[in-house]
Amino acid sequence: MSTLCEPLSSTTLVETGRGGVLRWLLTGYIVFLPVQIETPQQLRFAPSDLFLAVALFLGLRVWRIRWPAWTGWHAALFGLFAVSLVAVLLTHGSVSQYVLLNKMAGLVLLFGSYLALTSLADSWGDWRWFLKAFVVSVTLQNAANVAAFLWCRVTGADDPWLDILLSSGLDRLAGMLVDANAYGGLLIVAYAVVLLDGNSDPALFGWRMRLFSLATLSLGLLLTSSRSAWLGLAVLTLFGVCRSPRLLFVVALTAVIGIGMMAYFAGAENFDALLTVSARQNTIDERIELSENALRLFARYPLLGGGIGAFVEEHDQIIHNTALWFLAEFGLVGVIVLIGFLCSFLVNAWAAYRLAEPPRRALLAGLVAAHLAMIGFSLGVEALYQRWWRLVMALLASAHTLALRNADAASGATTGIASVDLDAGFQHAGVSS
Repeated sequence: MSTLCEPLSSTTLVETGRGGVLRWLLTGYIVFLPVQIETPQQLRFAPSDLFLAVALFLGLRVWRIRWPAWTGWHAALFGLFAVSLVAVLLTHGSVSQYVLLNKMAGLVLLFGSYLALTSLADSWGDWRWFLKAFVVSVTLQNAANVAAFLWCRVTGADDPWLDILLSSGLDRLAGMLVDANAYGGLLIVAYAVVLLDGNSDPALFGWRMRLFSLATLSLGLLLTSSRSAWLGLAVLTLFGVCRSPRLLFVVALTAVIGIGMMAYFAGAENFDALLTVSARQNTIDERIELSENALRLFARYPLLGGGIGAFVEEHDQIIHNTALWFLAEFGLVGVIVLIGFLCSFLVNAWAAYRLAEPPRRALLAGLVAAHLAMIGFSLGVEALYQRWWRLVMALLASAHTLALRNADAASGATTGIASVDLDAGFQHAGVSS
């Protein structure tokens, strides 16, 4: 047992206690994903990033970049941003704070969280633990946010503590994320995992908790009034129905329950007001104009785009569409890199699904549904940097790695080679695989 004066070894960081210091820091990162704090400098601080930064520093001797979790598309994405940044510097002599903080620092955080998660999700027990921590955290926090939102809409309560749960006010539910669209993306990922979890063994939740989770997440999605999130919901529903037609009934049932609860608690006047917010014809016109401006920028620089941050510099707005953002600022090359990067996770997920044992396939399918839903969602939001999408990508990559290792171990056992129980790594932490 180490004392406070002794340095922490890499073994201590990973294996000691209930999963090790690094695993608990990453668990904290995941649990606080639904929380952001807006600062007076108009910057948003995410407590989850603090957990991640500490973990990345303490784990400098632990992190490993290993195939197949990392592919050439990761290098292509990083290279695309780096080359574009250098080109902007050479052309204009400087880059904006927005580019440095939102674009480049965001990319570093994306790769940092991916590195940490793919390094530590090195058994099916770890993989399941991180996924369950996310779903439980989102479900419980969303239930509290929904209750506070409806309570304030019905009673007009204005207690200071309610402002913490309702960061963007009472027009649209954003929980503690400030942005209602971002909150919708968060709920979509959790909903996808819970929806397709029914056949895993054991399931993340019993049927009562699963129904509660789906109903409250559905209600939360409705209250965000986020059409981008609803598009993502449509995509994951399509995927779910292709996998099991009865899931259409589950989605419809939870949607009806959610709408019924909203109408009952909000009352007729508030319900009509929420529907009016969802219509928002003015934002539809605005998005069409932004899309047209993005295509004009692409037409001027079709191959490599206008450069990172060029659209914001010219129009003082973001595009609100991930594909059009890449098309306008990185050109055809950027779109090819984006498509290759996102599709690489689907290819690896398919390989993992074929190799994984049947009880694990349901959760893996849930992550695939979440990834597809986020792709649909990204057509209305610049979603690449959303932390929950990073989590989905990392867990899909880790599942592929684990499935390959288990297949190799099984092959070694049949040829008389001693194999290692890869699921044993986290059993001592009290987490079953």
